[in-house]
Amino acid sequence: MNKFWKYFLLLAWLSYLFVCGVLLFTRGFLLTRRSLVDRASCTENVDCSSYLKNSQEEPSALNTQLYLDCLDGDQLKLRQSEASVRCAKSNRRVVLILIDALRYDFARYNHSVKEEERQPFQNRLPIIDELLRTVPNNSLLFKFIANPPTTTMQRLKGLTTGSLPTFIDIGSNFAAAEIDEDNILDQLIGQEKNIVFMGDDTWTSLFPKRFLRQYPYPSFNVWDLDTVDNGILKHLTPEILKKDWNLLIAHFLGVDHCGHKYGPYHAEMTRKLNQMNDVIRDITNTIDEDTILIVMGDHGMTQSGDHGGESSDEVTSALFMFSPAPFLSSEMVVKTDVVYQVDFVPTLSALLGFPVPFSNLGKVILEALPVTRYDKNIEHDLSFALNVLQNNIEQMMLYINTYSRRIQAFSKEKISTLTEKFHALKKKMDSVNDTASLKSFHRDSIEFLNFLREMCESVWIQFDSFSMSRGLVLTLLLIFFSTFIVEGIPPDHLYKVLDGCFLWVAYGIVVLCACSSVVLQYFRIVEDMYLFTYVSTLTISIITMAKAVVQHWVDITNQWYQSSKNRRWTDVLSRFTHMCSVVLLFSNSFVVEEGTVLSYLLNATVWLTVFSTATPKIDNYVSKNRVNDKVHWMKRVFQHPKFKQIVLALAFTFLLRLSHQFWRCREEQKWCLVAVEGNGYFSPGKSGNTKLASITTMIGLGLFVSFMRIWLRDSGNLVGFSPLVVLVRYAPNVIVVCVAGFWMLQGLPLETRSKLFVPWQLHVLPCTAYVLIGCGIISVFVQGISVYVMEKKSDSFTVYGHVNIIPQIFHKIKKEIISAEGSEKDALKNNSPLVYGLGTAYSSSFVMLAKFVSLLVILLLGDAFANSIVLMGALTTILLALLCIDRLENTLISAQLFHVPWPYVLCWGLLFSYFFYGTGHQPTFPGIHWNAAFVGTGQSDSHIISGILICINTFCSQIIGGITLPLLLTAPFSFYIRFSRFCQPNNQHGDMVKTQYRSDLKRGDLYLYEKQTLTEHAVFKLCSKYVLFHSSRMFCSMLAAAIHCRHLMAWMIFAPRFIFEAISFFTTLGAVLVGHFLIIRVTAKVDQLVNGLLKKHS
Repeated sequence: MNKFWKYFLLLAWLSYLFVCGVLLFTRGFLLTRRSLVDRASCTENVDCSSYLKNSQEEPSALNTQLYLDCLDGDQLKLRQSEASVRCAKSNRRVVLILIDALRYDFARYNHSVKEEERQPFQNRLPIIDELLRTVPNNSLLFKFIANPPTTTMQRLKGLTTGSLPTFIDIGSNFAAAEIDEDNILDQLIGQEKNIVFMGDDTWTSLFPKRFLRQYPYPSFNVWDLDTVDNGILKHLTPEILKKDWNLLIAHFLGVDHCGHKYGPYHAEMTRKLNQMNDVIRDITNTIDEDTILIVMGDHGMTQSGDHGGESSDEVTSALFMFSPAPFLSSEMVVKTDVVYQVDFVPTLSALLGFPVPFSNLGKVILEALPVTRYDKNIEHDLSFALNVLQNNIEQMMLYINTYSRRIQAFSKEKISTLTEKFHALKKKMDSVNDTASLKSFHRDSIEFLNFLREMCESVWIQFDSFSMSRGLVLTLLLIFFSTFIVEGIPPDHLYKVLDGCFLWVAYGIVVLCACSSVVLQYFRIVEDMYLFTYVSTLTISIITMAKAVVQHWVDITNQWYQSSKNRRWTDVLSRFTHMCSVVLLFSNSFVVEEGTVLSYLLNATVWLTVFSTATPKIDNYVSKNRVNDKVHWMKRVFQHPKFKQIVLALAFTFLLRLSHQFWRCREEQKWCLVAVEGNGYFSPGKSGNTKLASITTMIGLGLFVSFMRIWLRDSGNLVGFSPLVVLVRYAPNVIVVCVAGFWMLQGLPLETRSKLFVPWQLHVLPCTAYVLIGCGIISVFVQGISVYVMEKKSDSFTVYGHVNIIPQIFHKIKKEIISAEGSEKDALKNNSPLVYGLGTAYSSSFVMLAKFVSLLVILLLGDAFANSIVLMGALTTILLALLCIDRLENTLISAQLFHVPWPYVLCWGLLFSYFFYGTGHQPTFPGIHWNAAFVGTGQSDSHIISGILICINTFCSQIIGGITLPLLLTAPFSFYIRFSRFCQPNNQHGDMVKTQYRSDLKRGDLYLYEKQTLTEHAVFKLCSKYVLFHSSRMFCSMLAAAIHCRHLMAWMIFAPRFIFEAISFFTTLGAVLVGHFLIIRVTAKVDQLVNGLLKKHS
């Protein structure tokens, strides 16, 4: 095994350990709520003799539990009514229309808005306002408040179980698992009642085999506005007319998908809401007197049409109820305009006559219950309302007591307070005998149930301090010892370590710990296999690393002492800058404005690099007697040693500022204005400015592809007809055409698009682009290099395109004539081959890979954000040029170029960390570009493919930054052979040193191959530094999340930031390993080429 592979395995091992550390912390921080599988029932048969003995004692937790257990026991009747009243029979039926993302202002009619001034979503459901005005006693409209996260699956859990989903449940929004908690559907089935469902197929994943009849439709394709809705309309009316069901659920998705694709301000939103208005009107005209219509939204949407967070627009939806029978009188119940979504569960239980699900934390909406009789018999309504309230209170108390006994989540003080309130409320219930006393009891019940729910919310997530603390400590130690190994142990000593048994021990630890955890869990010695694996692997590995550090401590101290002598002031300042960037992660204000801060730090670091070295004297540039002459003054400016770097830095600053227009706003940024509208794709009806932006995108995309092709062509890497050369030469043009065509097709009006194309035809273009991009990426790794060998004896040879080969031939002949010391006859005998592209063999491979990956990202980002990748490429090129000039002009010997200083790594890390924001992303769930999941996937329901596309879209900057990281090492060699006139050697060079220095650099990337030992260690050290840069950010994000776990903004700012940072870190680790592997692959191919030429011409 050569050194390259040993360094690669060491880097992969360190990456695995970092992943273990983050996952260990995650298991403690992002816990899901423990669900109870208990089921509520109408009657309970238990031994209540102990309650009889203690019934006269003071209120206690024991007495409370006994009371709850004995509510309907055979030996004790605590109510005057029969036990069967708890599940009073009901002949009512409910039609539940769930309009996904029905925001409250979509349903509320605004009479102050003029017809011509209303927004596309305003006053589009007039049937609701009409019913509220004409039959106010039979119709109700509420603000329907959802508990975050506002994703569909979590909202369905809340709407069916009455429980509060935890934050991390958002991760399973698109991979729904069957609900095992008690819920309204299982309770209905337990009462031998039937359910019919149609719409979003998430229901059939959460509740399989629960429906009498079901008509599910795929829900994940948010570009499809009509398939689900039209499918429902096909079956809705025929099902309503049937009499064999008790609950009919119709889940419409068109409004939600319209928000994702177009936003709420698009004309398509008007069309979808008008369609929903017709649906509601038809149902109200169809249902009989025993059927109640419920129209609700599961969540709202932001101004951009997204959801998933906890902003007011996202959590506020609408609940509308219509009943042919009037609702309970306001004299009897407390009226409200705002209800929580969990309140729907006990309300539906009361309507259909089944037990409230065991885990419910909602309070029944009494005013939404119809009267029991049409004869206005107050006593029946009074008894019914009181019974419903009592059931609700007792169910929640039973749940809290059970949960507290099993999990001990609540303190004794809270349980004691809750018990006293419960017994006081129970005594007051006995005195209810008229409407006034019922209304008073209802008010006290609301207060009690709110107190109980808030108590649960305050302690719902129980953090695992063991996993969190171990994760933090072990990750910090891992960073600490990794720094010693990477920065401290000299290259020759480090290779001796790797050449020994270190790697065998390292990977043996990984395998041993993984196997041991499986065996120990099998024999039930450990409860959590993953927790044991993470802790044991990290602990033993860190001990192994510490042992290696101690053994080489003298070498480490000597290495650092020597390094400190040559340390520049920018090294210290760059570390301070990095420390500031990670420490500020502890501030919620910084997290909100991180894009701005990263932009500033990046720009500042680049300018510090420009002035990091002293400026040589320039007295001899012009004559003194003409110094006042303007022409020579300008010449003096242009000849200044820092002029090139200042110009590049100014261009960098300008383009960096230009990239701000691609930022997306988050809810907390009240000052922010979105510069880029839309969802990233051509939309019909664009304004002139937006159409101009689309044209600019196409121009930028053309320049991006052309510039990279010109660079590769002039470097000699596009000569010949190898598969890689053909793909790099022609495929990008075809990909650009496919991408542009796809965007234009998406911009066609829906009606036109539907008439001209069938759905699969719309995805031919992106699929073609995927195939070409995939072939290009595979070719880069398979072929490795793009080098063409032409034997001199050939009379003719193939030249790509219009390459300017004549000057190359002239210079080559001139060089051979000058270097030839023999006769012309001797010169002609030289049959050495011409090798094109060998001087940029390493750099060109990374440019080709970056070209194909960038085109993939551009396709997924859409036309609105495509130019952000163009800007990122331009800024990367300028940064590399600036750093190359700085290194080439301040290096004494060529071997120093193999050391990439920390300031350069910092610039690279900050650049691609910034472009997470520069490509239109934010560390918030509503900010995810969900549209990327449907580019070229057609009607596919594969969550894996969709998830991969979303990850590529979201973390594109980390992917590109990781795979192109080795350019920091290879760029100076490629840059010199292309632009040697821009680089002046350091004045400290002697003539002989200068000659040797230039001779080494003229070899270009071939010098990297010749000095393979230096290259191997340099690549590992560079990749390790980059990993350490991101690992320090990861650690501080973990620590900030731990410190602020009870902070007001914990789940709104710090937790999402941690989750996005973790996924970004994992993505970076993978991308860096890919870049390291490509270096190995290129080296192997160059070695194969050189050895073949030597063998052939020896």
